[in-house]
Amino acid sequence: MTQRDALLPPSSGQSFPEPAPLASHGPARIVAMSNQKGGVGKTTTTINLAAALAAYGRKVLIVDFDPQGAASAGLGVNARALDRTIYNELIAAKPNIREIIVETSVENLDIVTGQIDPLSVEGTTAVP
Repeated sequence: MTQRDALLPPSSGQSFPEPAPLASHGPARIVAMSNQKGGVGKTTTTINLAAALAAYGRKVLIVDFDPQGAASAGLGVNARALDRTIYNELIAAKPNIREIIVETSVENLDIVTGQIDPLSVEGTTAVP
């Protein structure tokens, strides 16, 4: 018996049940990934969870608040090429998040890109 075998319970041979296909979409559910510490897998978890939900037919929107825009880059979206990001909507007099939603190459998965700029929202005040 290996050390790995000793740590894991014996497999029953059963796999996880397949979710039933959606007939319609109901109210949105919000899942937030946050942790002040860097390097703990927030972006990786977010992208993988979103892609898995999208693969099962759920409509998913990632809102990337990371000043480095890691989720945007991880999904192949070049935030530097965009005129507006979540930062612009946060300081806008009349924000409209629908205008900055970007489709990704993953069906049912869209993203609102993060700010890729040396200046971030922190320390910025909006003038009414």
